[in-house]
Amino acid sequence: MGLFLQNLKPLVHDFEPVWYYHPRGAARQIEMKRYVNASTLGNLLGQMQAEGEKNGSRVAFKNTSISEHTDFVLALLQLGIPMDSIHGRCIFNPNKVSANMAFEYLEGYRNATGIANYTLDPTNTMKGTVAADSYVRSTILARILLFAMDEVRIGSVQNDSLRQNFLAKRVYSDISGKNCIQSARRDGTRLLGNLC
Repeated sequence: MGLFLQNLKPLVHDFEPVWYYHPRGAARQIEMKRYVNASTLGNLLGQMQAEGEKNGSRVAFKNTSISEHTDFVLALLQLGIPMDSIHGRCIFNPNKVSANMAFEYLEGYRNATGIANYTLDPTNTMKGTVAADSYVRSTILARILLFAMDEVRIGSVQNDSLRQNFLAKRVYSDISGKNCIQSARRDGTRLLGNLC
């Protein structure tokens, strides 16, 4: 797998085409904004670290907090990802919550995020009652953001705003998603050491 970035437009152009290619011949392209607000990127990377998918085939965030999903979608839009590329999935446990309550949650999620491509899926194996999964199917975007997230975590990024927002959103998303925050403490210690 490889990524290729080539500046085809003058520097006044806001978007850059990025290509992904595979040795078997498959190729994909997305356009991303050339410059992104560091705070926004830090928030997005923090959410991905806390509750995101990290397998590299898509950019995904799963959480019960609708406001966290709204922030996630807004960050993707600020990266230049078109709204029709952002999908949503609401998952609910029919043993713990009624379909009507799950549908109300879905409506709140849909109205808050603006996502038009969504599904509502029952699953009996879910630990909680209801949650949402916002995602973009893009290996290119996933690889770029996962690389950036790793660079922030190891302390290679020197932008204080990006690091502070990464850590804040990392911890908040973990707490709102009720995940264990032990690794957030390790990240925080490393990042705070670099900030002081």
